Amino acid sequence: MFNKYVASGTLAILGLSVCLHAQEFKIGNKDVQVHGFGTQGYVKTNDNNWLTMNTSDSGSGAFTDAGLNIGSQITSNLRVGGQVYDRKLGQLGNWHPLLDWRWSTIAPSRGWDSAPAK
Repeated sequence: MFNKYVASGTLAILGLSVCLHAQEFKIGNKDVQVHGFGTQGYVKTNDNNWLTMNTSDSGSGAFTDAGLNIGSQITSNLRVGGQVYDRKLGQLGNWHPLLDWRWSTIAPSRGWDSAPAK
């Protein structure tokens, strides 16, 4: 049973890796980069159930998560990005996407001396 899951998962991963890769496109005159990931896990334990999954009998493949992140250089001094994350981990998550992280980086303007004062 486990070998069937491993074989199917391996084929799916190899097939997806050929067609999925980071994307870059323009919105207006701004470059936008989009990246993502998806994982599928299998859990089997000896004598207990792990994180609401029935893992002690034949194991469980109810261990899936995915994320999609996007980033762009808005101005020469400002870069922004964020990621949406979703998961199904037994009864946890249940495919309710959330904003996992977001950031912005402001660089000092050109000509500004960042050396410490003496």
